[in-house]
Amino acid sequence: MTKRIGLVGYFKWGNYGDELFRQVLADLFAGDEDIEVDVMHDMTVAPYFSTSVEERVAQFDAVIIGGGDLIIPWMLSPLYWKEEYLAKPVYIVGVEVPRWGGWDENVCKQMAAFFQHENVKFIHTRSQVSAEWIKKHLRPSVDVYPGVDIVCAMDFPFNSPQNKVLGLITRANQNLNPVNINAFLQKAVDAGWSIKHIPLGTAPTADDDIAEAHEHTFTPRSITVANTIEELTREIQSCQLLLSMKFHGCVVGHMSGVPTITLSRADKFVHFYNRIGREAHMAVAPDETLPERFYPGMAGVDRDAVFALRAESKKELGMLRQQVLEELK
Repeated sequence: MTKRIGLVGYFKWGNYGDELFRQVLADLFAGDEDIEVDVMHDMTVAPYFSTSVEERVAQFDAVIIGGGDLIIPWMLSPLYWKEEYLAKPVYIVGVEVPRWGGWDENVCKQMAAFFQHENVKFIHTRSQVSAEWIKKHLRPSVDVYPGVDIVCAMDFPFNSPQNKVLGLITRANQNLNPVNINAFLQKAVDAGWSIKHIPLGTAPTADDDIAEAHEHTFTPRSITVANTIEELTREIQSCQLLLSMKFHGCVVGHMSGVPTITLSRADKFVHFYNRIGREAHMAVAPDETLPERFYPGMAGVDRDAVFALRAESKKELGMLRQQVLEELK
């Protein structure tokens, strides 16, 4: 008899990292002919379900809530932590706790009730800091396993093309003064590099990023618009260096052997760059020293360390797979 696993997360909106999460979790059970994996929600606007949530949950045998900054201490998502999911075994994987927005006592109390439920079987975070926050504030009934971003488990080819292409990844609605970014890009152009601006997503998420890219003031540069997540990955891998405001541009670049300089110091960037030993290559757009990071930022990526990180991530996902399969027997 076929068993069905429902995925809960920021899926179907075309956001690059979240669609990679979705692919990782689907691929984890791709070789099992008696298991089907599908996204739990069937709408991308509230209320996210075309039927009652109870009816939808009844169609599945287990629920995986996965990937990204899903544990938001100041806001209870209307999608991620629904009580109805707890009717089935629930597995939480690859989550992070963003802390820049503070926290709300009532929100945390409601999330704590979810995490303490007996049907929550597995909790995995992508940083030690997030694991400690969950244990302290949500006090779950099972252990919290601190690990790495689950996208690290993907088998990206490791290549560092010497083609003098600089990839620029920005995002919409930041209202940033581009002067320091442009100075960085000019330094690259003066050194004989070409600039490839990559809006990192597919429709509908990419629409605003594409519009922002066209408004960016720097020339000359090309703007790459891709229709699939796979195309975006290939665009990242074609670069020799990345300057990225989006987290999974950094993750995929690093895991593919492409050095990346960040344009964010959000928690997830800090945790990942501390983990891979590239703390010196973190910046933000207002940083006047940004142009000075061009040559140091080209420091090569350690192939062996990437392979070790991938093996660790695969091991962590293997733990999830084993627990799910045991529950579905």
